[in-house]
Amino acid sequence: MTRKGTDMHGKTRKSPEACGQLLRLLFCAVACVFLFPLSSFAQEADSTELNVTHATMFYGGVSSQQDTYLTPLRYTGYQLSMLHEGLRMTSLWQGRVSGQSLVQLNFTSSSSDSGKGSYLGGQVHYDYALHYNWLLGERWRLMVGPQLGGTLGVLYNARNSNNPAQAIANVHLNASAAAIFRFPFCRREAAVRYQTDFQLLGVMFSPNYGQSYYEIFVLQQPDHNVIATLPWKALRWRNQLTMDIPLRRSSIRYGLFLDSQSSHVNNLVHADFTAGFMVGWVRHHTRRLTRRQFHNDFIL
Repeated sequence: MTRKGTDMHGKTRKSPEACGQLLRLLFCAVACVFLFPLSSFAQEADSTELNVTHATMFYGGVSSQQDTYLTPLRYTGYQLSMLHEGLRMTSLWQGRVSGQSLVQLNFTSSSSDSGKGSYLGGQVHYDYALHYNWLLGERWRLMVGPQLGGTLGVLYNARNSNNPAQAIANVHLNASAAAIFRFPFCRREAAVRYQTDFQLLGVMFSPNYGQSYYEIFVLQQPDHNVIATLPWKALRWRNQLTMDIPLRRSSIRYGLFLDSQSSHVNNLVHADFTAGFMVGWVRHHTRRLTRRQFHNDFIL
């Protein structure tokens, strides 16, 4: 049995006060992620018209998962997701910066090769990006900028009686880039887009090796559970290739996605790899505002 204030290796654990300060910092960072888009909407009130694109997509694909806190084995299965995207130009840098919000809900079911163990998981992702836009002729648009995001979720192992679940919580700063190509399609314009988001740094929660959630939250014995990360410690890399086919007042979107999440902290490994197909619809809205004008075309 370990002594209070020390871990299983005899090292001194961080005090609850220090852990509380880190958790408050994490909470403030998550709050900034959700409040930042509101300030962007306030800046956009200078336009007489605001053109907004909304897209709702449904994903289905294969999933490969490993979490050594629960089991050293790798599980395979499927993932179902829903993604809502909001896209519009802002007044920043003379109307050359666009804002993109992404809300993604994931459900994952996977099992071991023997079929005796299984995972059930769910995650909520929120990301907001500001992209600087370059127009190359009439067909091409390039977009590059920062993206701030956060993730909350849980992974449950039905076979474990001790420590059956792993919590997932992090905030992260990504580099985001996209390329859009427009082309004629049945007397209208279709669009192909490739977007990639690569994590640069972040803050995440993780139990330590051999530590239970009972020790963390009931006995108040934290042990390096809030960790600042760089790409070689924790990484999310999301890729999407989509095509929008125009209809009368909207578009149908088809695409492929590849999403990789991994971390190696506190001597624990977490890896989640998903690839599959998406389908959804895209709608365009124009809202009347007031004051001065700026360049505000639809992006897609």
